[in-house]
Amino acid sequence: MGFSVKLKLPAGFDPRWLALAIGGILLALALLWIFRRPRTSAPPARRTPPRKRPQEDLVLPMTIQDKYLLMLEEQKKEYKAGKMDEREAFQQLSRLVRAFVTERTGKKAENATLAEISGMHLPQLAKLIEVYYEPEFARDAEADIMACYANAGKVIKLWT
Repeated sequence: MGFSVKLKLPAGFDPRWLALAIGGILLALALLWIFRRPRTSAPPARRTPPRKRPQEDLVLPMTIQDKYLLMLEEQKKEYKAGKMDEREAFQQLSRLVRAFVTERTGKKAENATLAEISGMHLPQLAKLIEVYYEPEFARDAEADIMACYANAGKVIKLWT
């Protein structure tokens, strides 16, 4: 079987074009080799250690007890400054202790009656609220608000 087409060398092709193409490829490879090789002469980048903050800048998270003890002290200062009467002081003290117990235990004590609090099996809270009950609702009651502040502080500190 014979072929009717015979291959011929390109007659009008100038050999300088071939030399130019090969030179361009060699130039591109040389440039790639120069710019992509690893640099050993430059020292490695130094990482600076993070700046340590002074101790007075550090703020430790406040515990629930710390938060309510601080609120108790602020309330006591307001009472001593005459910003509230004794009845109002007992009402606020009751709210503060109830809010503490609610936040600490998850049991809703803020609006609970004394009987409901006694049923919650929280004897420390029941004792405090029982002492606050009369001065909280009566105009004239025999109770020492400063002793109640101290007892509330003890209960908040020792609550587990």
